[in-house]
Amino acid sequence: MSIFRLFRIRKEERGLALVLLLVFIGLNALVIHQHAHQYFLGAHGGFWSIFRKTFEVSGYDCWSWITISGLRIHFDTVRHPLFFSLLYPLYWLNQGLMAVTETNCAVLLMAVVLLFLAVYSGLFLFRILRELMGLSRADSLLLTAFFFSFGHILLACVVPDHFVISMLLLLLTLYVGGRAMREKRDVASWKLGLMAFLTGGISFSNIVKVYLAALFVKGRGVFRWRPILSIGLLPILLLVGIQRLNHHCFEVPQAREVRKIEQKLEQENPERVRRVREEA
Repeated sequence: MSIFRLFRIRKEERGLALVLLLVFIGLNALVIHQHAHQYFLGAHGGFWSIFRKTFEVSGYDCWSWITISGLRIHFDTVRHPLFFSLLYPLYWLNQGLMAVTETNCAVLLMAVVLLFLAVYSGLFLFRILRELMGLSRADSLLLTAFFFSFGHILLACVVPDHFVISMLLLLLTLYVGGRAMREKRDVASWKLGLMAFLTGGISFSNIVKVYLAALFVKGRGVFRWRPILSIGLLPILLLVGIQRLNHHCFEVPQAREVRKIEQKLEQENPERVRRVREEA
């Protein structure tokens, strides 16, 4: 199945897609609305001071907003080696929009990404229930709604964190692997390797989950040298290489710059530096 057919919204899915879109537009608007007057401002005191003090969803972070706004990395790139690479194009798009509109559009850009991820997560879950498990359309819709009724699922779709990206990619892996099992056919190792690369890039432990899915699809064949190389070793090596490249190109210069600022502030106001470190 081509990537275009995979993401094409079918006739029986259009109503579900519309409902999901409208619901998550409303929820994302609620997240942004309360502090919109601050989120859309340029950050004279630093984007950290705007987003970190106003984003108050416990258990979730707003690091993506800060990265898109000012190219600052505050998340662990070892655990999420591809997350920064996905946010990097949004940073340049935001820079262009800020130059034209004089408004920081980071929260809007991330909201568009979240809408896409949330809608297609719902669609792939619906397909798993409808096609692979053989449930009726009504039952599939009901269980999809039930899935999104859980608090941590719903929140993951509206907060600017990495969880909903993992959710979509893992549901996609389940759907592709499940179709192959239902049709009693194999999935090419390079396709499973691509899934391992993408899902592992968002959260490194996801590689194990993709390999487990490959075990069900390929059976004992997954222990041959080609699947081990394509699904296991190659994605790990690529992700480690990307992480080290981003670390040396962005994190190291950022750490040096921050250290210079801290040293200057320590001389001028050591008490303020102590408070900032405690808050962080």
